[in-house]
Amino acid sequence: MSVAERPSVPGYWYSAPVSPVPVSSVPSSSPSVADRESVVAVLQAVRRFRRSDSAMRSRTASVLSVNATDLAALRHLVAVERLGESVSPTELALYLEISSAATTKLLNRLAQLGHIRRQPHPTDRRAQLIVATDEAHTAIRQALGHSHDRMREVVSALSANEQETVIRFLDALGAAVGEADARS
Repeated sequence: MSVAERPSVPGYWYSAPVSPVPVSSVPSSSPSVADRESVVAVLQAVRRFRRSDSAMRSRTASVLSVNATDLAALRHLVAVERLGESVSPTELALYLEISSAATTKLLNRLAQLGHIRRQPHPTDRRAQLIVATDEAHTAIRQALGHSHDRMREVVSALSANEQETVIRFLDALGAAVGEADARS
């Protein structure tokens, strides 16, 4: 299955996301001063979360002795493996939006660190598949396990309705950011 055909891959610890809410379904009336202050407070909270998430990823990359792109590759490999699928170097390059030359360098680094192994493709003897090693799975779990446990606790404390609201909000916010990126 190609990257384009593959359904959205869940994160290392998360279930697959529900379909995003279209940005057009988010009301856009003129807010009052109090509403604007609430909007700013929510966006500041999102920024605080993004800083914390970025710091968590930096710590994880440091523990694994990899850079951010290497970590994104490892997380993707592990997530795809959890779905019972495998990834070719070409699919990984498409996912990471990097060149094949950069992918080769990335895979060489990860292999040298013992985080991945290349294995022959079962039906195409010219191709290969990339697999995260057991050591990489363990290292990622050790580096992220506590943080992800705490995050699950926070989400579990929300009611089902609150969780649905958060999902709708984050999906709509993501769509809004994606829409802005597409225009620029």
